[in-house]
Amino acid sequence: IYALFLICWYRGWNLVGTELFSEAVRALDGEQDDDSQVVKALAGAFQAYFMTWLGLAEHGYEMAKESVQILSNHEQYEALVFAYDSLVLNAYFLGRYTEWIHVINKMIELAYKIGDKWLVVFGLYAASLYEILLEHYDEARKRAETGLTLAEEIGDIFGSAPPLITLGHAAFAQGEFETARGYYQRCLEISQEIGFHYAIQTSTKYLGKVSLAMGNLLEAEEYILQCLVSTREMGFVRDTVNLLYEYARLQTAYGNPEQAAELLPLVIDHPASLERRMLEGRIRDSAEELLVQLEAELSRETYTTALERGQALDLDLSLIHISEPTRQVLVSRMP
Repeated sequence: IYALFLICWYRGWNLVGTELFSEAVRALDGEQDDDSQVVKALAGAFQAYFMTWLGLAEHGYEMAKESVQILSNHEQYEALVFAYDSLVLNAYFLGRYTEWIHVINKMIELAYKIGDKWLVVFGLYAASLYEILLEHYDEARKRAETGLTLAEEIGDIFGSAPPLITLGHAAFAQGEFETARGYYQRCLEISQEIGFHYAIQTSTKYLGKVSLAMGNLLEAEEYILQCLVSTREMGFVRDTVNLLYEYARLQTAYGNPEQAAELLPLVIDHPASLERRMLEGRIRDSAEELLVQLEAELSRETYTTALERGQALDLDLSLIHISEPTRQVLVSRMP
């Protein structure tokens, strides 16, 4: 069951993971023996983890919390670390940060207790992201560097990718764009080599943001569109909406404010726009700020017409229109 979870996570198969572990939970309904209860709770935690990426964090949070309780009662410590991780992810997406760090600390403490360095690396990544959220960038770097060292000690190539993301975040947040780019690029190269789609998606997203911050618009466009293709394939709802916002920012930088204004109602009206991102807060807040900026740049008639067109757009069709040429190029490069 652990191997199935890791395969789905590495490949970004969020819908597959949700359906797979949902079926496992259903298959064990009514079973009362301890072993079945433990497996069902672990499967429920894994289902909850993948549901988060699909925009179902409220439901996922409740499932993960129940799994934590069951596995705690059965003293299944390795399984409990994974259940904690599922709860951590859901709490983050829901903005429940006090609970987030409380669970992270339990997760790391338990990983050290059972002496599993791989699980320690797993927990340190979550902890480093929390420090990023608090803008404690030195502490975030320390945790990421510790995790990276441990991953390299045990020969865990997969485990070395997430700490590079945190190191990139710390540099990016402090305006060290070249340094951030180096970390994200290193993460991307490792992740492409081993097929770690979660890390590929995250690193291309932030390479796009770094390129945009540095004024490298063509490079930013390439990364943003590549990430949009992989994000849609993963079924990652929040980042699909977020990348549409990033594409609107890109169009603004290109000098196409009317097109940007047309896209932003799709972002603002989507429920996932209420979710937070690691470095920038809620998507909707950023989109509304950009829209205010565009309103000041455009004539009233042009701005109003762009909004009316945007409100008539279909999200899925717009995403296909934007990303399909890039998807076809990526498919043509496949062996």
